[in-house]
Amino acid sequence: MLTLDDAIELLYDSVRHALLDAQDAGADAFRTGDFTAAQAALERARQLQALATQIGALESDVERLLPEHENIEQLPLPGEAPAPRPVYRRGRKGLKMRG
Repeated sequence: MLTLDDAIELLYDSVRHALLDAQDAGADAFRTGDFTAAQAALERARQLQALATQIGALESDVERLLPEHENIEQLPLPGEAPAPRPVYRRGRKGLKMRG
């Protein structure tokens, strides 16, 4: 199962790796004199950096708005069947429940 913290960390790691790839591609393009490709890699790196910043802000918002998120049920990983949720039924209108 995947917790909310795990999901945010996984997303952040994916963006960080893509950013490193864009930086490497830009450096390679610059070394070979392909300035168009270097510029494209730079723009991609800027967008990925902005996305990483947004993920950090999202994480802060989650911690602030959902302080009890540690208690939220875990998210299923792809390929896992979600756990069945309990079904709560209300009594018919007008019936009194005994306590």
